[in-house]
Amino acid sequence: MLAQNFEGSLSYSVDFELTPKMKEKGMTKEIVMEIMSKDGGFSKVINYWYKKDNYLLEVPNTGSKSIYIGEKNTLYSFTKENPNTIIATDVTINLDNQMYGNKPTVSVEDTDEVILGKKCKRVTISWSNGTTEYYFSPGFLPMDAKLYKDFNHNMWNAYLEKSNALPLRIVKKGSNDYLTFIMNLQNIDETRVSKKEFDLPEMVIDELNSDFMPANQKAYTKISKK
Repeated sequence: MLAQNFEGSLSYSVDFELTPKMKEKGMTKEIVMEIMSKDGGFSKVINYWYKKDNYLLEVPNTGSKSIYIGEKNTLYSFTKENPNTIIATDVTINLDNQMYGNKPTVSVEDTDEVILGKKCKRVTISWSNGTTEYYFSPGFLPMDAKLYKDFNHNMWNAYLEKSNALPLRIVKKGSNDYLTFIMNLQNIDETRVSKKEFDLPEMVIDELNSDFMPANQKAYTKISKK
């Protein structure tokens, strides 16, 4: 295990670019931004808090957040639209691989990119859902890959195996060739994170809705406190 893993918060700016295919359809960035904003599905900022093999992700102004509990290998997602429903994702399952036998390709290479004054390498992960590029600086924002070795969801473990560091930039290109999302690290706050940040509410499984969900997910309902 690395001598020290990053603990604290990371704040990323979020932007997107339209592909030529979208522009040919007459779409503009302003139109897409308006659509996504109305749906509550776009924020210009995403915040993460890391503590060993746990993390909290919050999307400001949307009411959405996710809590990952490493001990359970489970990502719990909450939304403003359904405040009493929690979606639990088993991150050990890679649906693309399980359902279709598609194994991603993973590569690492040097780049000329300098982000926050740090020369970066790039890890590229490609599979049928698209391509994700992670830019990192070796030894900066360290995170031991062993802490997330079973995190197959979105191939986060594959990235960390190559980097042992949290990313300074993430570029996601969907297989539909419509949008490219770019996340750039803007702020770093290295500080102790309380374990309370990862507390989960009491909940019971929603068997009915779980039956209609992907194999790696289950729905839970919060237990109301009287």
